Amino acid sequence: MEYATFKNTGDKKIPAIISIGNRSTPVWCQAEWTDGEYYKVINGSGCGHTCVAMALRLMGIEDIDPHKEYVQCRELWGPPKKSDNEEERQYAFLSVSGVAKVVRSYGVEAKEYGVEKNGIQKAVSHMIEALKNGKVVVFDSVANFPDNPFSSGAHYVLLCGITEDNKILVANSGAKGKLDYPGINLVGREDLEKAMLDDTIVSDMTWGQIIPVKEKYGYVVVG
Repeated sequence: MEYATFKNTGDKKIPAIISIGNRSTPVWCQAEWTDGEYYKVINGSGCGHTCVAMALRLMGIEDIDPHKEYVQCRELWGPPKKSDNEEERQYAFLSVSGVAKVVRSYGVEAKEYGVEKNGIQKAVSHMIEALKNGKVVVFDSVANFPDNPFSSGAHYVLLCGITEDNKILVANSGAKGKLDYPGINLVGREDLEKAMLDDTIVSDMTWGQIIPVKEKYGYVVVG
């Protein structure tokens, strides 16, 4: 098993770099994103898009960033539905199945999972085993403040790997998360258990605005 490492940069837009062996990714901060036609989407609803871009980087897709990933989603499915007086960013977040579909569109293996009733510990063990096998996990953490270690609301983070001191290294694009370092959470399995909702299902949906709560949460194993 290759250990995951990180270094902080002092930069607001890319506060950290994560590396696993010869693979690496910037950790982008959503709130600092200013590039491209749809930059407001990345600012306001971009945690899933940012996580997908980081996951693809760690899988060897180098020409990707959160905005390019969002453009790819629009090309796959069309723009998210909204009325004339609403902003697109209100509806442009991804479902768990949407995360898996856009990853697969780049030729990278991805599988989405819901969580069985009373199955949180089993799901966390599954995610940790995936990390040990060189995969990464896009994880939709629940809005369960103050127990959720990643955000005060529902939020995608990327579980990148295991550190040498046996912590789970998490890339967190949210500037307002309870971060251990800029862009970074270092957590144990109990923290993942706090941030997970059980009795969920995996729908076939893509854009997030039409998804009931139990179809939204879950995780995607990438690689």
